[in-house]
Amino acid sequence: GELVDVLNSLFSSIDFAAKCIGNVWKVETIGDCYIGVIGGPNPCEDHADRALLLAASILDIVRCMSSALTFPLRVRIGVHSGHLSAAVIGQLLPRYLVFGPDLEVVNHLEALAEPQQVGFARSLSVAALCARSLMYVY
Repeated sequence: GELVDVLNSLFSSIDFAAKCIGNVWKVETIGDCYIGVIGGPNPCEDHADRALLLAASILDIVRCMSSALTFPLRVRIGVHSGHLSAAVIGQLLPRYLVFGPDLEVVNHLEALAEPQQVGFARSLSVAALCARSLMYVY
């Protein structure tokens, strides 16, 4: 139905933005949740800048798509810089799983964010936040 088409369009647009930004590793989508890691599996020095650029791009994508829909489309985003672990779990339908305390932090930041805003950790540099005009968010 319409919701599946919207989610497909949304995730395809986010995938395109991620490809343009570069060094974004899409881990998975779960329902309406998009999980991505910047700098994994290949580390990069500007991972915080790229993460904030992706967050700003997602806000723009949702804003543009929402104007063409008959129902509201909102997003909450969590951004955090830290460490995580990853593993392949299962044999029948193996899944790539990311986990660790820093992933719990980003999940918490996303849950606390207001719709159409980005929750981010204090660990992100002020320069990166100012460069992406996201200082007002949290």
